[in-house]
Amino acid sequence: MYIVETRTFYAQVVIALLLETLFLAIYLMSFSILLKVVKSSHSPTPRILKRWLKAGLLFNLVLVAPLIFHAGYGLFSHGSRIQYLADSRLNLYLTYTSALTSATMIPIMAAILNREKSWSPIVVSYLVIEAVLSLVSGSKGGSVLMLVAVLSLLQYPSIREYLTLLRIPVVAITTIVGSTIYYVGKFLHLDPVQMVGLMGARFFLTNDARALAIDYAGHLDQASTSLFRESFRFYASFLGLPPTNPPLGQLLYTQAFSAEGLIGANTSATALLIAYGGDLERVLFAFGLSLAAICIWLLIRYRNKYHLASAAIGLSLLSLLSQDFLAFQVTINIVALLCILAFVFLVLRRSLVLASHP
Repeated sequence: MYIVETRTFYAQVVIALLLETLFLAIYLMSFSILLKVVKSSHSPTPRILKRWLKAGLLFNLVLVAPLIFHAGYGLFSHGSRIQYLADSRLNLYLTYTSALTSATMIPIMAAILNREKSWSPIVVSYLVIEAVLSLVSGSKGGSVLMLVAVLSLLQYPSIREYLTLLRIPVVAITTIVGSTIYYVGKFLHLDPVQMVGLMGARFFLTNDARALAIDYAGHLDQASTSLFRESFRFYASFLGLPPTNPPLGQLLYTQAFSAEGLIGANTSATALLIAYGGDLERVLFAFGLSLAAICIWLLIRYRNKYHLASAAIGLSLLSLLSQDFLAFQVTINIVALLCILAFVFLVLRRSLVLASHP
């Protein structure tokens, strides 16, 4: 019996590894497409790109404004910096809409820099404002990762052009990291060495759920716990079948470190696959994840007027599908709502045009 259970567990881990390999392969192909779109001469002109960036900046400020004044937000929270997400579903959707907007702006900024080969004031303004918002939210590296993401999409013909442009980012990253270590560390009552260790550990947080799921799968009563109820938590609750456990990342941290509250890893899809469900549920779940990844890749491949934005959204969805399955579901809801609103807008605009030309 023990040998059978061990073989079954190994099979789960192998399936999870194959899924992650598929995610990685599709992500690399998708990133290659985004690189081509950013560099393409058929992409919108810098003037139009800057207009999009200004609109994205204003939209983000509107989304974040009500969150900043929330008592449980970021540096202003008395406990977890993400307590405000648990207090209101509206806060949750505002936060992830803002994150999706920021992800969409990354290739737009890169396209501007590729065309002009210098730091445009609107690009600098966007990055500075995002750095301030990131600091206020208590993030320990979000603005740095955004800047690195923009730089990863740059494509210049000579090393000299890279070095000329990279002088400002090096100073900016040093300033942002230094400010975060000092101000956030001071707020959290951590000395610089402790703050550096905390920031370094944070980059590996998304992987913890996978490793801990392997270590603690036997403690979670996995065969009798529904994978679909624990994975699709919102939809299961809506159908009157609420999940029995906290989000998996939090549950694993409770098991491993006796953590309390909103502390834990991101709930990755493969961690869920290892931790919960029977054989049939796992097969269906793995098939669904593979199908979702392929559909996102097809979305990224699809050429349209807004290919730069749609490819960025697709790449963000693909990353969340692997790294944070619960956040992926929230983001999918946002994308679906935006698609509906865009369709309604196009229909109304077409109706008005037809009405004005009888």
